[in-house]
Amino acid sequence: MSATLLVALAESLARLATDIDLTDDEEVDPDLATRWFEDLAYRLDQLSREDRSKLAEIVRQMAERESVPARRGALLEFPENLGLDQDDEP
Repeated sequence: MSATLLVALAESLARLATDIDLTDDEEVDPDLATRWFEDLAYRLDQLSREDRSKLAEIVRQMAERESVPARRGALLEFPENLGLDQDDEP
């Protein structure tokens, strides 16, 4: 996989998750959003520590470029909320 593709996929995933996170309860069912995030966290936990760390790095770089404070905050929380900063190998 090329670095360009990796970054594009990582940023798209983070943007989608952030959009869902910032959407109010009338637009997205909270139970459904919770199931999506639980599944996403489970799948990301299957990655190696190195891959999780790389994904977290990409998302943090994205957050640095983000000009909307709410989106920046959600992006900065993304790695921790989805377990990307955990040290244990799957």
